[in-house]
Amino acid sequence: MAFQYNHYYEIYNSSSGTYVNLNGDHENNVVNNGEKVTVYARTNNPDQRWALERYGSDNQVRIVLQRGGGWYALNYNTENTNCIVWHLNSAADKDTVITLEPAVSFGGVYRLKLAQRNLYLTVVGSSLKWMAFTNEKDQIFSFVEPGANPGSATGNGLSLRCPVSYSGISTKFVDGGHRGVDYIASKGTPVYAATSGRVIRVYSWQGSTNEAAVDSIGNAVFLEHFDSKGNTCGMTCYYHLREAPTSLISADQYVAEGDLIGYVGNTGKVVAINGDGSHLHFEVKTGTYFNNSTVQELYHSGIWVNPLNYITH
Repeated sequence: MAFQYNHYYEIYNSSSGTYVNLNGDHENNVVNNGEKVTVYARTNNPDQRWALERYGSDNQVRIVLQRGGGWYALNYNTENTNCIVWHLNSAADKDTVITLEPAVSFGGVYRLKLAQRNLYLTVVGSSLKWMAFTNEKDQIFSFVEPGANPGSATGNGLSLRCPVSYSGISTKFVDGGHRGVDYIASKGTPVYAATSGRVIRVYSWQGSTNEAAVDSIGNAVFLEHFDSKGNTCGMTCYYHLREAPTSLISADQYVAEGDLIGYVGNTGKVVAINGDGSHLHFEVKTGTYFNNSTVQELYHSGIWVNPLNYITH
């Protein structure tokens, strides 16, 4: 995680350029249950400073502010889906526990989901509501230091970990030729997300598609990655998997760096790299047009770049 627990942040939405703010005048530090939470320009007051209280697993928190002698958490108004605050001593857990879904590859940028209601914090004009997933920027928030610049898109934003434990590289990237890196690994070796992102597609290889390029990839996973503004900045592709990992991940799911997304295999048209041909072919692409409906379109979209130039850890 890019944030610290029990540390105050401003919560910024890049789409509106505004900050999560407790509505009203609280100069006397008095806050009442049910007060509305909205978004405003930066005001540099305590009503825009929120702390993250860990609640359960690493990706679940309560988002709270301290006013007077009490702690108030982001909550859900059952009558109109507005975002409100409620004193923790009297708040129902299901309306305060928030799952942080990484929405970009770095920088503490997340979608905030009510864990038990499957609703996301959403900017609607100057209001904040809990709504169904939209995949839009009005559901993307950054945790920034009070008074700090919330940041902007920088380059392609990709900083990757190696996706697999391997014994060697059999074939490297060749511009205009081999479009990825072939990692030698035994069949069944775990494959991990190279950075956080969204699952675009889990492809189950069924044999010939009458397109040689796509027939070669076997079972595959395609992940989309984002910059600090929530814009698509790249895609990573994982080919020749042992099986389509539908029991691990599914389309539109968000994964964190290092999450298990499959196992090395030898599906598709593979060469004899590791005895039975098992290896991971790993590709990185840049561009902004990866949300296509077919695996053929995904395969041919984007600009192939050398993965080894982006693997930093």
